[in-house]
Amino acid sequence: MATKKQGPQIKTMRLVDMKPAEYNPREIDDEALAGLTASMKKFGCVEPIIVNVRGGANTIVGGHQRFRKAICEQCCRLWKQAKWQIYDFFAPPVSAICGTGGAVLKGKENVDYL
Repeated sequence: MATKKQGPQIKTMRLVDMKPAEYNPREIDDEALAGLTASMKKFGCVEPIIVNVRGGANTIVGGHQRFRKAICEQCCRLWKQAKWQIYDFFAPPVSAICGTGGAVLKGKENVDYL
């Protein structure tokens, strides 16, 4: 009997449990951060933060700027309790998350919590 491959997982994780990738070369200046903030206020978080959860590392592989924006925002609140939706990027098939924008998030009712 063949094992069924599991697709990308949408989960909720505290920001404090995520770790930016050390190899991420991108930086965001204050002007771009202000633009991201305005966009997220207008449209919400359209795309989740993509995280590699293997081995408990919880390394961000996509969404570093959204993560930084969330940290800046949550520093004014109890950010350790904040929940964000993430993808387990390495759960096959990876192609299922490419080009989907935030549409994958709609209609998700049974979200697994870490």
